[in-house]
Amino acid sequence: MQKIQIMMMVGILMATSSCAITEIMSENDGSCPDAPKCVSSQVSDPRHFIEPYTFDDQPAEAMLRLKG
Repeated sequence: MQKIQIMMMVGILMATSSCAITEIMSENDGSCPDAPKCVSSQVSDPRHFIEPYTFDDQPAEAMLRLKG
């Protein structure tokens, strides 16, 4: 039983470590990699530009609204 668990863990580790890693946008520079699914309110490229989200309530309430 323990061998099966170890083999499953090794398999999961190998599967997750071999996944493709996408380029992640830095919080500071606001730029996007050349990928259509990336958007930013800080870029001049119209393909990646999105208007910034604004809110007038508390940050926690705004986050709940965004997630909902």
